[in-house]
Amino acid sequence: KQHIIVDIFGFLIGLAVLAAGCKSGGEASLTSFVDPFIGTGGFGHTHPSAQLPFSMVQVGPNTDDSKSGKQWEHCSGYHYDEKTIIGFSHTHLSGTGAADLVDILLLPTSNGGRQSGIDHQAEQASPGYYRVRLTDDDIRAELTATTRTGIHRYTYAQGKPKAVYLDLDHSAVKGDWGRRIERAQLRIVDACTVEGFRIITGWAPLRKVCFSIRFSQPITGYNLWGDGHQYEGNQTTFTLNGTDLKGTFTFGTDGRQVEARVGISAVSVGNARQNREQEADGKSFDQLHAEAETRWEDALGGIRAQFGTPEEHAVFYTALYHALQQPSVFCDVNGQYARADYETGSIREGNRLFRNQGWEREFYTMFSIWDTYRAAHALYDLLQPRRASDMVCSMIDHAEHYGYLPIWELWGEANYCMIGNHAVSIVVEAIVKDEAEIYLDTTGAPLFKRGYRPGHVAAPLRETLAAAIRDTGADCLIYGICWDKPGGKEHLVSPPELCGRVYTDRREVLNIVLNDDSYNSLCRKCVKTSCFDGRDFSPFFHISSGEDRLQST
Repeated sequence: KQHIIVDIFGFLIGLAVLAAGCKSGGEASLTSFVDPFIGTGGFGHTHPSAQLPFSMVQVGPNTDDSKSGKQWEHCSGYHYDEKTIIGFSHTHLSGTGAADLVDILLLPTSNGGRQSGIDHQAEQASPGYYRVRLTDDDIRAELTATTRTGIHRYTYAQGKPKAVYLDLDHSAVKGDWGRRIERAQLRIVDACTVEGFRIITGWAPLRKVCFSIRFSQPITGYNLWGDGHQYEGNQTTFTLNGTDLKGTFTFGTDGRQVEARVGISAVSVGNARQNREQEADGKSFDQLHAEAETRWEDALGGIRAQFGTPEEHAVFYTALYHALQQPSVFCDVNGQYARADYETGSIREGNRLFRNQGWEREFYTMFSIWDTYRAAHALYDLLQPRRASDMVCSMIDHAEHYGYLPIWELWGEANYCMIGNHAVSIVVEAIVKDEAEIYLDTTGAPLFKRGYRPGHVAAPLRETLAAAIRDTGADCLIYGICWDKPGGKEHLVSPPELCGRVYTDRREVLNIVLNDDSYNSLCRKCVKTSCFDGRDFSPFFHISSGEDRLQST
């Protein structure tokens, strides 16, 4: 046990030193160590999509789970064991225990198909890049990305027709989490541009995803399907509204390649267009791929570690790569973002949380906080301090417009998943360590509500701990409310009906007690620094040594 502790301590010290930027010349590219296919089989729930660090876009393959019936294995939208691809969507979750996103799906085709077999031997992925051969039509598909734009390059077989299928209905399994398309629009804007949006309810309610696609060749014809109706033509403008919208767009015979650049936004189609134009227009696919690789090399360079084997390097740097995929940038290039109350916010128009601090500020979403608050956010504090500051400001913004800090925030909306309110510890750490200039102008009472589940978020700590105990089927809390010595007499029974059995699984309660201790740390910090203008805090419970002690500043 002592040996393990010493090793871990030494490892952490090593990370701190390495994170400071120590490196030597002649080293191999860090991106060469990353294997994006690690975790794409079994129950890993990762994906090999092309994306930038923390980007809004994760453009990558979606496999067909309808035959295997293994929907849970497909939480990321992709599973390596499958042999069929149904297209390439622009948003993917990594490592989560539930499925969602996979928005705005494209598939190149020559025969009008809506899926294709794939050749795993010809499938390649590296940070910022993905490539595969679609065997049905012998099409090579390549993907790269900017922060808010997915870039596709399709190379068709010599002499074969060129077409691209667009599916606005594709999603994770319909019905799960009440998943359904609420409203959608598909619009042909001109000979090369297709735009639209969809509003989908699922793991998070009423997610709006807008898109703007620019093809490298003019559209020569189309077949559109909307809510059971088909529309065929070659007009340069057309608009289709409904809930189940799909379309196939055909192109001329010039050349073998078609590129598609797809900007997305949670705010508006105009913002999606602006994202695409500002980030991707005027640059070639290869230029954008090279820029993506450079961005990943810089991000991975926060830690330079040496291991004995190539396999160990691959495991370490792939894990770091996965850790730097999410949370995701959620604001557009103009600074606008979709607020949690369904209004449009901006990080540039007088937003006190995002004052100029000497870097380009960003708004973030995809906070799987129950999974990430213990270690991932501490890692961001070390390796990505500016992003960590923006993430905390994004959480506070969510609280101010939604009523409490995010618990599990998906595409800007709360999905009410998992327990506790662990953003408390993330925000407090940023304030107490002075790693971020956080602007608070209240006593913190509305911001730091804490509870076992969202329904308990405003409840006193005593009640929320009791709820944690009930949910785990145990009756006695080792520290905090009550104590039951084996064979002995209960004492400090509060409330008395909870005691009777020894509480053996303390994980749920420990999570919540950590939040409360974080809140105590914030109180001590703010009383000393008067960052709350000297106003009193609301009373709070401090749990320690089997005592329930009511304290107030």
